[in-house]
Formats: sequence, C-alpha cells, structure tokens
Amino acid sequence: MINKLKPKSEFTKNVLTLMTGTTIAQAIPIAISPILTRLYSPQDFGLFALYSSILMILSVFATGKYELAITIPKMNIEAKNIVVLSISISIVLSVIVLVFLLLFSNQFAILLKNEQIEKLLYFLPISILSVGFYQSMNYYTNRESKFKRLAISRVMQSLSVACMNLFFGYVVYLHYGMILGSVLGQLLATMILVKLVWNDNKDFLNNISIKRIFYIAKRNIKFPKFLIVSNFINTFSQQLPIFLFGIYYSSAVVGYYMLSQRIIKMPSSILANAVADVFRQKASHQFANNGNCFLLYKQTIKKLFLIAVIPFSILFFIAPELFSFIFGEKWKITGEYVQIMMPMFFFQFISNPLSMLTVITNKQEYDIWWQSFFGVGTVIVLFSCHYLQSDIKITLLYLTLFYSLMYGIMLYLTYYISKNNYLQTQEEKKNAKIFETI
Repeated sequence: MINKLKPKSEFTKNVLTLMTGTTIAQAIPIAISPILTRLYSPQDFGLFALYSSILMILSVFATGKYELAITIPKMNIEAKNIVVLSISISIVLSVIVLVFLLLFSNQFAILLKNEQIEKLLYFLPISILSVGFYQSMNYYTNRESKFKRLAISRVMQSLSVACMNLFFGYVVYLHYGMILGSVLGQLLATMILVKLVWNDNKDFLNNISIKRIFYIAKRNIKFPKFLIVSNFINTFSQQLPIFLFGIYYSSAVVGYYMLSQRIIKMPSSILANAVADVFRQKASHQFANNGNCFLLYKQTIKKLFLIAVIPFSILFFIAPELFSFIFGEKWKITGEYVQIMMPMFFFQFISNPLSMLTVITNKQEYDIWWQSFFGVGTVIVLFSCHYLQSDIKITLLYLTLFYSLMYGIMLYLTYYISKNNYLQTQEEKKNAKIFETI
C-alpha cells in the first residue's frame, strides 16, 4: 500500500524532495513572523526591506549571471570552471562595493532619505560574497541532481536566519536585528553548502585554470551580456517601490509592503522554486538531447495553475482579517495590501518557474526585451501615481494591473518558444525519415 503511494516518476520525486526542504525552510520565517511583528516595528521592517532591496540589486552582478550556465555543459570539468568564474566575480564586486561605501556611504544614505541605513551598508560586501558563493554552489548541486543537499542547505539557511532574528530582537533589542540576522544566517548557510559540496568533490579544484576560465567566460558571454541587463532591470523594477515608498510615503508603508511580500511570496515560492529547479534540470537535459521540451512545459504550466487557483482565491477574500489576527491589529493594513496585489502574486507564481526557458533555449534576447518593458512600465506607473498624488492603495492597484499583464506576456513568450522548438524538431524528424526512404 505504501509503495503505491510513493511517486513513480523521477521528476515528481525530485520536486517532492525539494518541496519538502523548501517547505520547512519557508515555514520557519513564516512561523516566527507573528513574533517578529511584535518585536520589531513597521519602521524596523522598512529598514530591513531597504537593505534587502539594495542587496538584491547588487546581487544581480554578483556572479555575472554565469552561474546559470553551470547546469548546461556536458563535461563536468567545464561546469567546475564556471563555478570558479562565478565566485571570482563575486569577490571582485565585494571589494568594489566596499571601496564605494568608504567614499560615498553618507551621500548614498542621504539620497535614500534614511540616515539609519548608512552604517548598516557596510554589511553589504559580506552579503554579496555569501550570495555569490551560495548561488554558484546551488546551481552546481542542481547540476549533480543532489536535490537532498539543496533541501538541507535551504533549511539550514532559514533556521539560522530565524534564530539570529529572534536573538537580536528579543535578547539584544537591536532595531536592525533582522539585517544583522540575515547577514550572519546567510553566511552560515553558505559555509554549510560549500562544505557539503567539497565533501563530495575533494578534487573540485583539479583541472581549473585561468586560461579555461577566460575561454568559458568568452564562450558564455551571452549570460552577462543579456541577463545582467535584463535581471538588473527586473530586480530594480521589483525593488523600486521599496525605495520610492520610503521617499514618497514613509518607512512604515515600506514595512507593511515588505511584510506582504514576505508572507505571500514565501509560501507561494515553496512549490514554485522546487518546480523551477527540477524544470530547469529536466528541460536543459531534454533540450540538449531532443531539441525541445514542449511536453514538459505543458505539464508544468498545468500543475502550477491547478496548485495556485484555489489558495490564492481564498486568500483574496480573507487577507485583512487573517493578517490582523495573526500579526496584530496594527498589521491589518498589510492584509489590505495583499488583497489588492493578489492577481499579481497569482500570475507571478505561474510565470517565474517557466521563465528560465529563455536561458535554456538560448533566447536571452526575448527576456531582455520583456525586462526592458517591465522596468520602463514600472517607472511610468510609480512616477505617474506620485505626480497625481495617488493614495498608496491606488498606487498598488495600478502596479498590480501592470505586473499581471507583464507576467501574462512572459507566459505567452515561453509558450511560443517551447512550441516553436517542438514544431521545428518534428519537421526535422519528418525530413530525416523522407530522406531515408529516397
């Protein structure tokens, strides 16, 4: 009876493995959020959101996006050289950021209209280095299909960050405890993942050479050439509300907005990230061997839709009361923000795991055009709302409408690419059979 309940396909097994680890990892910060909302104020959440936004933008450059190429090569030696290349770029960027902060940290804080952030910016080089190492090792682990290792590393990262946040908020009473906890937690998780990879690959640094690294960097130049620009535009567009809400409204508004992103995106990414990791690995393999992954694409999009439609619909109706009950009356506003943004969360959940298809099929130019329209549109919406002196909820409504439209366009693009490759492959097979009969 138990054997019948076990998943039979390798795809499903891998998704479940990652989903289990990711579920635990995401459940930890969600579980402690009701405590954090009572230890930290909306302004403290806003400060943490501002730091995180800066880090996310800088992280786009942390590896030159070369880590996305780690799963693609057939030869493992080439993949290892890409890992070293990615880590080397993150080291260089960390040094550049440190020098910049030594010279301009005060001016930067004034630009953001938040003097509290100035000294905390010096954590950024450590955070960037941690992200660079973690992302590189994460993709190498994905390449090796070590999904259990991925699950363990995510749990350890989440647990360490949660413990640090509680410690600095409850014992030390630091208003920036979430920032310090995040930095130390990420660093610890990175060290654990590096150790796990090293234990299984004691010869990892064998056959690594500067000549090979430069050759690989040149051959995979499309990744930084297209993806850095597109990812920067996307990340900047996603984080722009954090910066402008703090300037145009208040730190408290940023805190409410940040909690809405934290609570909704974390649970929704439990399965989405697991599916994305497995989809990337399977789609890369199928595309390399068969020239297309159309059937896998259709299966994946159907699963994502069926999983999302019911919980997102229910949450739309109960969000304000739910947030007020769980996090305290002062956080009811966050639930109202969530209610407004629910369509955006829904389309984002379905679109994001499939967007990697542009990389797998070497169609990065589609992605960069999409990201460009996304970024320009976000700027237009936010500045237009500010010019019209719109209420924060009206601004969120217009952002939601625009984001939902753009995620729908991304779904269409990935479907088009997938189907076009499938039809091209079928045509090539048909022509090959005709040639054999001549």
